[in-house]
Amino acid sequence: MELKKVSEKDNALFGRKEVVFTATGSPTPSRDKVAEAVSVACKCAKDCVVVDRVGQKFGTKTVEVHAKVYKSADAAKSVEHKYKFARIERSAKKKEAAKPAA
Repeated sequence: MELKKVSEKDNALFGRKEVVFTATGSPTPSRDKVAEAVSVACKCAKDCVVVDRVGQKFGTKTVEVHAKVYKSADAAKSVEHKYKFARIERSAKKKEAAKPAA
């Protein structure tokens, strides 16, 4: 998956950056993969990234990703809702369950 930054906005009130990326690739990526890719692109820890939206328009192979990058994991957990972190964890568990046991 290749990410290309579209926009970045600093939100000093919450101590975060709100970023928008476009990703190219054939299947729609999971939230876990998106969080990993955004953390690499923004040079931060995966715990500091909260994925808001992953949307793909009909008939295209590009995906638009809206994410928030916090300065620390504690700052993210104090501001964001718990269900957003649960989504990323659930996505990671599905990925682990899909792997065949050796």
